[in-house]
Amino acid sequence: MEPAPLADPAPPPPARPSLPRRWFVGLFAALVMSQAFLAFMGAGDDFVLGHNGWNSSAYLQSARNTLRWGTLFPVQYYTGRTPPTVRDGYTHHPLGMHLHNTAAVALFGDHPGTIRGVPALFAVLALIALILVVRLLYDERIALVAGAVYVLLPTNAIYLNMSNHESGFIFWTCLWALFYLRFIARRLPLPSAAPAAAPSSPARRAWLVPYALMLFCFFWAAMWDWPAYYCALVLAIHWFFVILRRHRGSPNRLRAMLPDLALLGGYCFFVLALFVGHFLLVAAVVGSISELHGVFEARQVAGRAMMLNHIKVVPILMFTLPVLLVAFGWFFHRLWQSVRGRLVRRDLLALTFGVAGLLHYYIFRGTAVIHEYWGWTLVPFCAIAVAHVLVTLIDRARPWLAERWPRHRRLALGLAVVVPTLLITGNLAWRFVDLVPRGRAVGGSLWFVEHTRPVLESYISSREMIRFAKEVKALTTRRTGVMIDPALPRMRGYEPRFPITLDRDVLVQSLKTPPPERLGLSDGWVYVAPRSTLYQRRLVQLALSHPVLVYDDFVMVDLRRHETEVRVFASQPVDRSLWHWYWRGPWAEAVEPVRQPDEETRLLEAIAEFRAANPR
Repeated sequence: MEPAPLADPAPPPPARPSLPRRWFVGLFAALVMSQAFLAFMGAGDDFVLGHNGWNSSAYLQSARNTLRWGTLFPVQYYTGRTPPTVRDGYTHHPLGMHLHNTAAVALFGDHPGTIRGVPALFAVLALIALILVVRLLYDERIALVAGAVYVLLPTNAIYLNMSNHESGFIFWTCLWALFYLRFIARRLPLPSAAPAAAPSSPARRAWLVPYALMLFCFFWAAMWDWPAYYCALVLAIHWFFVILRRHRGSPNRLRAMLPDLALLGGYCFFVLALFVGHFLLVAAVVGSISELHGVFEARQVAGRAMMLNHIKVVPILMFTLPVLLVAFGWFFHRLWQSVRGRLVRRDLLALTFGVAGLLHYYIFRGTAVIHEYWGWTLVPFCAIAVAHVLVTLIDRARPWLAERWPRHRRLALGLAVVVPTLLITGNLAWRFVDLVPRGRAVGGSLWFVEHTRPVLESYISSREMIRFAKEVKALTTRRTGVMIDPALPRMRGYEPRFPITLDRDVLVQSLKTPPPERLGLSDGWVYVAPRSTLYQRRLVQLALSHPVLVYDDFVMVDLRRHETEVRVFASQPVDRSLWHWYWRGPWAEAVEPVRQPDEETRLLEAIAEFRAANPR
């Protein structure tokens, strides 16, 4: 038996020209490869200043701590040698991304490329799911245009390999909505699509499979991000009205509706149980949900000046004005259609993303003003809406122009395609070319390149600091503590990325106070500081009794050993390979540490002079 169609009965649309299969496969492959190219570019870069470096480093450390200590919730900034407390966990998001990150680090190793590989992979999967689902709901051309818009939107192109909750949520929500529509079409077919089989026919049970798959996909969508619950609400409301409409005119309406209401009730119970379950889990593990409640309240508060500037700049910057006008024109038209009872079911996917995105943006507006990517849930909505409008305009413009210019048929057909495309997506294409390279070069913190905050700041990548942290990590073990001079955290660009890159038990303290005894630090301590903090005489005094490493503008003093040893390195540019250009990113310079024998000689001479002038 053929399944019922996914759309409500409606006047037949104008015939759309079919797209040859080989064209669809070729263009689909091109879009997926473009997304993959963007997703894995820069995946192996250091954790430099920016949203990407901050988020990715925090979730790498969370995976480390779960593997070391068995923590359930992400412990993002703890690098110590003893188990963290339960209150150190980050409970503000579901656990889906953290579980995937932990599995990836366990399987593929502790590396920036591993932690960025998870969002990169789901960015590609989200695009594949979006295109294939839209193809099933609409047609090949709308699916390909939606995929192209999705790839070009700066929110996707800039942040797709930053540790994020959205790509996994979008992937699972596309599948969830598809199975929901298949379930509705089979369980509650519209009168014109109802099969002729008797109600007791075993073929009726075909809806059980999409019902189960729908719940499975919702589970994973909700495990990735909170907007899944907004989507669940939208679908539940739609489901309820479909039940009312399907059983309209039944002799015993309430009795006829009971089985369908029971299925809807089971779905709602599952959604509510998963939502409440997160809070119960937090209460069971942490002991209370007071911190989670405090964060929820704090993230709803935004300063007036920041919020006004954000609304004025960020939506247009991240989506472009033509895309927003077209997408929300489509959105409000579909809302009006739904009020009139004329919503076409296939439009429910985009409409659900749109409602969820707006709710998420408004409820957590205090977070939106800090994160330029907070409108990520609106990306698939805009992609589908723009694609639908654009293809519809082209289909209507082609016969209209061909009729008026019969002698210039090819020109008319070309204009029918080019003009709407340039009007709607031309600005988006330019925004991609202009903003994406600059945005990725600053780690996604766009206030360094655009006025997304009231003050435009200059960017300092802090690459030298992170390279120094990697060198200190290579020279120490997990049983070594790192004393950080108080001057280092005061440097611009210092963030938790530095101790996370170290991955050592750290203590911010000067050498005036002896390092403490700490459990698990059997190898002793090293001391790190900016080179400018240690004037020459102090550096010479330390080098008399401990090995000293000078690495660019930073110094490490090895308090574990009592001997004189001086090594001085300076990072110098080298030729960049094609692999380095791609894996580390075109914005990351290629350097290697080069030993400086002249500087070492001068420092050793100063040590000798000091020793001669101060005999023991």
